[in-house]
Amino acid sequence: MLQCLERERDSLPESDALIVCIMSHGKEKAVFGTDENMVEINRIVEIFDANHCEKLKGKPKIYFIQACRSDGELSSRLLIQCT
Repeated sequence: MLQCLERERDSLPESDALIVCIMSHGKEKAVFGTDENMVEINRIVEIFDANHCEKLKGKPKIYFIQACRSDGELSSRLLIQCT
């Protein structure tokens, strides 16, 4: 997931704002990527912050994250590959 987000960040056109939508399984303060690795939400936000994304410096950013916060195993998945 992080590589996909970083690739998108690096290819962003000039923009007035950023909206990120993530739907996944998760745990407290983290979500699972399609590779089943957990990614902390703070790390996702950091990818687009002023220190890492000059194009969005001073611009509004909205993150919608819908993720269950279960302690159980992932029983079924829909895998979508980032291209």
